[in-house]
Amino acid sequence: MDQNSNSRFFRMSVTIVAVMSACVGLVNVPQSHGAGNWPNEPAGFSVLLDCPFSDFLCPPLWNAYNTQDYTTINSAPFSPGRVFDSFLAAGSSQGNGQWGLNLPDAKEVYIGAWWSTNADFVGMCNNANKMWFVRRPGIDNSFLIWYRQPVFNSSGEIFWANQTAYSNAAVSGWSGDASGLSGGFPPNIDAARATVRPASGWHKIELLLKTSTTTTSRDGRIRIWIDGVLTSDIQNVNQSPGGFQEFQINHTWDGSSCLVSPNRDMSKAWHHYWDHMRIAVGQGTAASDQPPGPPAAPGIRSVTSP
Repeated sequence: MDQNSNSRFFRMSVTIVAVMSACVGLVNVPQSHGAGNWPNEPAGFSVLLDCPFSDFLCPPLWNAYNTQDYTTINSAPFSPGRVFDSFLAAGSSQGNGQWGLNLPDAKEVYIGAWWSTNADFVGMCNNANKMWFVRRPGIDNSFLIWYRQPVFNSSGEIFWANQTAYSNAAVSGWSGDASGLSGGFPPNIDAARATVRPASGWHKIELLLKTSTTTTSRDGRIRIWIDGVLTSDIQNVNQSPGGFQEFQINHTWDGSSCLVSPNRDMSKAWHHYWDHMRIAVGQGTAASDQPPGPPAAPGIRSVTSP
């Protein structure tokens, strides 16, 4: 190998190490409070993932189909340049992948991410554009949803939807079938801030879930912040007793009738762009109102998100 090759190899190696070090799955990370960049992460949670999504799918994320795609968006607010791209290609009825993280029967889960879409994103004919799942297989298959009509440039609300084996029909704010097994909780604090249009810039989404003690005890909780503003605070919820076992980035783009003509313009692609993602878990000991913690350690750049 000549001197120039050695130099190129050294620079490439340093770059790879730097990117891998930014991914929590490769380093021993203590319990942390992400107050600087992720202000609603409770103190004392254990960080499982802090991933810039810059040309690298950070361990311990798993990759169901061994696929990953990235694109350059210099306006990305946290770790700009390259971003993760989960998409439904023009002419296709199948998405480009499914990615997830195993959770340790967590009683509480915090997820923070920066998210954007493309202008051509019209969305599902049933209005239900799924974003993340946080689930306990066999009992809970619930997810974050962007609920909007499949009309060009239409706005829609981001909230938590339930598909469960137990009922939330008696919970205040429930919107769904009479059994309480399938439906959701539209924003109950700030619906305007939870309402987003395609290609409306980058939005910081934070989600904090707490399980219930049993399937009927109604002591779980769901909180969502959009761009730092609390939009949903759903209390007294029945939710994944025993703990959450799995997180997924999964839009269920699986060839259904919503994904083909005449229910979809097949000439248009739909894109979810992810700039950064952080996942941390607790075991049910966090207080309901966390005080601000110390500034978080910087990401791959010394930038504090607005």
